[in-house]
Amino acid sequence: MINASGGIIFNKDKTKILLAKRSEKKGLFPRFWSFPGGKVEPGENFEDALDREVKEEFGLKIKKKQILKTSYLAYKDVEIRQVFFLVTGFSGKIKLNAENTEFAWFTPKAAFKLDLAFDHNKILKEFLKQKT
Repeated sequence: MINASGGIIFNKDKTKILLAKRSEKKGLFPRFWSFPGGKVEPGENFEDALDREVKEEFGLKIKKKQILKTSYLAYKDVEIRQVFFLVTGFSGKIKLNAENTEFAWFTPKAAFKLDLAFDHNKILKEFLKQKT
């Protein structure tokens, strides 16, 4: 089982979410869009893993987050336990590393039109349902 963290990161005016297009170097779902995040390393908790991944992949420092949901996914002989956080505060300027080819801010409605990795489509739907 792989443990992973993901973040639904809203922009400053809380109208758009940050998504990244996964590079060919990503083992699962290359060229799909995904929430920022990644694997939990030994000795890390889910929250620390999200902080590290967002810093490594985007150059951002997370300031405010809360747990949203835990998700389990089986894909190509891999079981993944994901913990998703809502991120409403961050600092820094986005600088991508080689794990993603591009990033963009999308309205949730526009995000549903993309090829989203893992079960991120389901997570986004559940999150929006909770908000209403």
